[in-house]
Amino acid sequence: MMGSDGLISTMLTEHKKQLSLLNGMLAIDFFSHEMGLTDFGEKVKDAYHSKYKGKQRATSTTYGALGVEGYALLLDAINRCKDPTDRECINLQIRSTKNFSGIMGNITIGLDGKAQRALCINSIQNGLSEFIVKVY
Repeated sequence: MMGSDGLISTMLTEHKKQLSLLNGMLAIDFFSHEMGLTDFGEKVKDAYHSKYKGKQRATSTTYGALGVEGYALLLDAINRCKDPTDRECINLQIRSTKNFSGIMGNITIGLDGKAQRALCINSIQNGLSEFIVKVY
């Protein structure tokens, strides 16, 4: 059986006690715990580990990683505008993003607003995603 993106994140945030029910399932997601990181991804990982060093922390989820990428992508778009408050320019720059380095790969966003990026197929084992294949 295969679930869609965000399955493990939803289970971690809303149904943690039933997480064992997912063991052996396949899930499509944007990330995997075992996949290689870009330089940006390494910086994000280092900052995350530095912030929580020696402290109890929750398991990271796709939601958090997508938030980090979205924030970085927005800053990139703003920085490509002469006026950082020009909403039309920011919107156009977001929709003109090409090969933006995300956490685990590049992201391109077309004028239609659709993002092109690789997806991972993972096997879920003990609440973690075990990387199987990256699909472009």
